[in-house]
Amino acid sequence: AEMKDDQNDDSSTDQVVADQRQPTLRKLAAVVINQCSISITTREANITPEIASRAIASKPFQQWIQNMECKSSAAAMEVYSIEIQNIDFFGMKVGFIKMLVDCSVDGTRIPGICFLRGAGVAVLISLRILDGNDEDMYSILVEQPRLPVGKIIRELPAGMMDDNGNFSGVAAMELKEECGIEVKEENLIDLTELAYKEQQAHVINAKEGGDFLFNGLYPSPGGCDEFLRLMYYEHAVKRADLAELEGKLSGLREHGELIQLRVVKFNDIWKCCNDAKALCALQLLSELKRSGKIPIVCRPKTQEAEPVIPLNNGNFIPQLAFGTYKIAIEECETVIENAIKAGYRHFDCASIYGNEAAVGKALQKCGVSRDKLYICSKVWNDAQRKGRKAVRASLLRTLDDLMCEYLDLYLVHWPVPACHIDTYKELEQLHNEGFIRSIGLSNYSQEDYNELISAGISVQPVVNQIEVSPLMYRPETIRFFHKKSLAIGASKSLHRGGDSLDTDIIKGLAMKYGKTKAQIMLRWAFQKQLILLAKTSKFNRMVENRDILTFSLQDEDIALLDSITTADDIKSRAELELVRKVS
Repeated sequence: AEMKDDQNDDSSTDQVVADQRQPTLRKLAAVVINQCSISITTREANITPEIASRAIASKPFQQWIQNMECKSSAAAMEVYSIEIQNIDFFGMKVGFIKMLVDCSVDGTRIPGICFLRGAGVAVLISLRILDGNDEDMYSILVEQPRLPVGKIIRELPAGMMDDNGNFSGVAAMELKEECGIEVKEENLIDLTELAYKEQQAHVINAKEGGDFLFNGLYPSPGGCDEFLRLMYYEHAVKRADLAELEGKLSGLREHGELIQLRVVKFNDIWKCCNDAKALCALQLLSELKRSGKIPIVCRPKTQEAEPVIPLNNGNFIPQLAFGTYKIAIEECETVIENAIKAGYRHFDCASIYGNEAAVGKALQKCGVSRDKLYICSKVWNDAQRKGRKAVRASLLRTLDDLMCEYLDLYLVHWPVPACHIDTYKELEQLHNEGFIRSIGLSNYSQEDYNELISAGISVQPVVNQIEVSPLMYRPETIRFFHKKSLAIGASKSLHRGGDSLDTDIIKGLAMKYGKTKAQIMLRWAFQKQLILLAKTSKFNRMVENRDILTFSLQDEDIALLDSITTADDIKSRAELELVRKVS
């Protein structure tokens, strides 16, 4: 009996110890998941029903429930109970929630530990030097101690989302707080949205108004719900300003952020940074450029020399181009020499102009190496009608005439009906053989472009050159091609020149800004992020036409210039282009 009593005492003691180790579950609330009521419990004395209700109402928890109800991915997951083990607050805001979920898939229990922290955002920065001849791109990384890994880590500027779901706004705020860089939200490119927007737009649950299959990138989905939106920001800075950022102490010290900025070469990020966010962003950027999904963003490379526009294949094109149309053969050498002196490096040619051999000789004598020049040409309609062999022969003849081994850009001059698709496919082959760095279009309408894409192409066009100026402004066409990630080349950016510029609006703005009428026209196109094609045989006007980087037109003046073109003007131009295609 004594032994039995001792055993009972031991059992009782063990039970007390067990009870101390494993407090009793208390029910806090219930939630509905897939039309089933699920109990929420806890063993923690400091988690009250009020605190639990705040956690349940938080963005991370509600997002988790939404994901569980997403029929595409969670239909087989059956939840029985949820035990909240810990809740961390950032001030009054719910920060982290740790919970143990009893859940099975097709009757088999699966690991139930969940760490909820919600969405985050990170920014990949690309900086180009404004002054000097440095062609390298640079980036800014933040270096800070990370206790969970016991190391100081270099990583992308990043932060957790707030409850309003504005990813770009949070990204801009993090850049300001961590790097001291002020950014407009519209200048940030959401790499994740561009990469996965087709999935994001896929409506899964029509009953609830639609939830999305894709939220962002999941760095550790085995234990944590966190998903990331990766942003890209491209800008130009002076070398001295970039140097000041290196080693700068930053971050919100009152929140324990001990951040030091590090300036690294963009192409070296993968070597000096083992942050998964950075490596994912680099890969997405590379693939989006390759597939032509990165939208056109105009970033001046220099204030004094050559502004450039990035193309959807990762190349850059000088924004100020010199047109060679109607330059007399006997004048070519002098005109090209003066254009080079004025600062031009981008030359726009075409086989139909009849002067490519003279232009080629002039460029050979200009004293600028081929790798510093950007040479564009176009295949004419007669070659298109004769077939792919004639298209190839036309390009090879252009290369001989221009004395080049390759062209930076080669355009289909006009979308000749029943011919332009075969022409483009031959240009793809020539591109693959290394004769063409980039393929472009000229005088394509939206319908022509859609016809080309529907035919199936393997190399994305990078530009569409069309007539654009304040006297022939076609905003719908420009917006269409910019959304397709094609740059717009503005042929006739000075319209017809001479008296055609004598409108009251253009003359009035020239007086207001103390500039020539041509400079007002060109600055308008520059601010529209267009590639400007201008031509003159006079050196002083070449200099004037490039001297448009030192002033800006006000928004209301841009609007005035926008208003010059009428609907009848656009209609007449469209009718003329229909005729030109078959000429």
